[in-house]
Parts: sequence; structure tokens; C-alpha cells
Amino acid sequence: MNDRRKKFVDEYILTGNATEAAKRAGYSGKTAYSQGERLLRNAEVRAAIDKRLAEAASEKTLTQKQLLEFLSAVVKGEVNDETVQNRLIGKGCSIVEHVELRASVRERVRAAELLLKIHGAFNQTEESGKPDLSQIFLQALEKSGEVDKGDRPA
Repeated sequence: MNDRRKKFVDEYILTGNATEAAKRAGYSGKTAYSQGERLLRNAEVRAAIDKRLAEAASEKTLTQKQLLEFLSAVVKGEVNDETVQNRLIGKGCSIVEHVELRASVRERVRAAELLLKIHGAFNQTEESGKPDLSQIFLQALEKSGEVDKGDRPA
């Protein structure tokens, strides 16, 4: 693939617009629309674009394990948020501070609900027709390493 086509691929990834990418890659403004359309139909260019988009998507996408670990950390209160606050220190003077905030109970409960849904806690049991949330929650904690099987209540 020549340099101009490589530049088109780079610019198309950035803009998502074939005409704009063609202009930025050095094609004439008068023919940029038709050149962009033609380049998108070119198998080599299309393959390069698809490969780059797949790489970008895989780098930004969490794995299932990463998601479960994050939700478990929120439930355990290990994840903190940060906010910026102005603190008055004198007449007309203030300083900016970074303040760390623990996840609220509401946020922790919501993370627990998401974990329970992932682990099937809201499926109904056969006898009562209601989910057995305690058992499912303990199983989820065991999977996350928070509780050992020996620590489970009878």
C-alpha cells in the first residue's frame, strides 16, 4: 500500500469521513468525494481499516474478568472517586483540593445487583418461585475470592 493510502486509512480512522480523509491524505478537494468512495471499496484499504478498528475496539473493551473484578471492588468499597473542591482559606482566597470519595452505599448496592444478575441470582428457584439471593451472593463472593467455601454458613 502506498503512503497516500496509508495516510487515508489513518485519517479515516480519526474522522470516519471518507471525503475528509481523502482531502487530508492529499487528494484534490475536487475529487476527494469520489476518491474516498473508491478507496473504501479497495480491498487492501478496507482490510487495513477493519484491522485498525478491531485493534482499537479490543484495546478499549473490558474483558469479563476485568468487569467482574471492578464490580467486586466497588461492592467491597475498594474503589474511590475523586472530586475537586474549592476551600476558602481567607478573605477572597481559596485553594483547590482533590478530595477522594468512597463509593456510596447506593453505588455499592447497585454494583452488587449487577454482580448478582451476572451470576443468575434473579432466576427463580423451583420450590418457592423466588430467587435464593443469599446463596447466589455467597457464590459470587467465593468466585471473587472474598469468602472461602469453608467460611460459608450452613
